[in-house]
Amino acid sequence: MLVLNLVGMPRRPESASRNFCQNVGSQTTAVIEYDGDAFGRAANNGQMIEELNHSARAADHFRRLAMLLTHRSPTGKRPKKESVLHASSMKLGIAR
Repeated sequence: MLVLNLVGMPRRPESASRNFCQNVGSQTTAVIEYDGDAFGRAANNGQMIEELNHSARAADHFRRLAMLLTHRSPTGKRPKKESVLHASSMKLGIAR
C-alpha cells in the first residue's frame, strides 16, 4: 500500500502524485492532504484526528486505511469468504 501524506504543504517543493506513482510503479491507497489546522490542533490537544473532527478529510482516509489493514468492511461485518469448492465449481461451470 502506498500512502502519500502531507500532500500540498505550502512552501515545500514536491512532485505531482501521478508522477511519483509512475516512478515507484504503484498506485496510491490514500492521498492525505496537508491540513495544518486540524493536525496542529490534534497534536496540541493530544487527540487523534477522528476525536477532534470526525468529518475531516484525513479522518475518512484513516478510517478506510484501518479497514483495509484489518480486512474489515465499513459496516463492521467481515466480507463473506467463498469456499474452495465454490471457486472450483465456478471454474468448471457447475451451478449450485
